[in-house]
Amino acid sequence: MPKSWLEYRETEVARLREAVTAAIGTLALVERPAFKDREHGAAVEALGRRIGYGALMASASASWREGLGSLAGGEYVAGPCHSTVVATLAELRAALAPAAPEAAQPARFRLRVKETPPPMPIDEEAAT
Repeated sequence: MPKSWLEYRETEVARLREAVTAAIGTLALVERPAFKDREHGAAVEALGRRIGYGALMASASASWREGLGSLAGGEYVAGPCHSTVVATLAELRAALAPAAPEAAQPARFRLRVKETPPPMPIDEEAAT
């Protein structure tokens, strides 16, 4: 028997939540910036400045993959910049967070609260 529209939607939402949760788990692995290796950090920095950090990272990943042979795919890969990872994690976590009650209402029914202007300064001479 075909699922009702509501059952279908609930299933799709559950699948999306699972996918977002998996993406958060993967991105969280690189949420904190890396630290320099005490022994090799200076040499890596010098090489990166000389040949470019992108070339260094891509070549290191490719060399690692070649060394893995049949286990290729387990190598470290360079990904998006750290700030992109942090921003994406924030967006994904916000998407999974329970919505505020007012966010569940259609926009046309939400109260629009204007900011209250700051009080006018009192002119003490005029007040006396």
